[in-house]
Amino acid sequence: MSGTTGSQLGLTRQLCALAACVIFSVSLSHASADTIEIYFSGIDIAYDGTDIVDADPGASDPDPIITASFIVNGGLAGILTTDVAADLLIDNVAVLADTTVMSTGPNSMFRLEFADGADADTDPDFLDLALSDVMVTFIDGAPKDFVFTASLASGFTQSTSFPFDLGIDSDFPVTLSFSAQTSNAVVGAGGIVSSFTASGTGEVRSGFDPDMNQTIPEPASIGMVVLAGLMGGVYAMRKRLG
Repeated sequence: MSGTTGSQLGLTRQLCALAACVIFSVSLSHASADTIEIYFSGIDIAYDGTDIVDADPGASDPDPIITASFIVNGGLAGILTTDVAADLLIDNVAVLADTTVMSTGPNSMFRLEFADGADADTDPDFLDLALSDVMVTFIDGAPKDFVFTASLASGFTQSTSFPFDLGIDSDFPVTLSFSAQTSNAVVGAGGIVSSFTASGTGEVRSGFDPDMNQTIPEPASIGMVVLAGLMGGVYAMRKRLG
């Protein structure tokens, strides 16, 4: 897969950051908690016209990813570069070019595994997210296409041990977002996307800025804010790519 130009890559990062920051900034509560961010790279995904799933070229499951960086209250807690894997399912989503759509499937999920547990094979450290209101945007920016997602987890579970002695507070919302450059995308009449493969980066966030004073909105409200941010980015991307 060839690389993006500097301007395309910069705009891609800005768009991903916009989606993540917008959904994160409105997912707040009144109490204080550590802000935990997990940035991961090298996630491979595929779309078959119905579901978006993890899809490592080596056909491993869960699929290995390249790195996972852990940030606590803005400071680096540590980086894992080996034995990190991810599982992803965004089910029942009809992807359209240059449009933000919502997954309507009940089984969407994301899982990170870290081989820091008591046994790397049978008892890894993990974080499981149940995803609701998953928003997917596909940008038809030929010759480079991009896909972006953002979601507020409807629930999560985590291992009793966790990398770098961290833990996510169950009283606070958790969000997931990622962006990826696609290859082999098939876009038909009416902008209907029937398939693609992609590779990219993402992040999981929990906690909040204690200087903020906002309540947690309903998922529909979050969706509207993220939709506005993503579609503004889509317009900018289309203008940049011509």
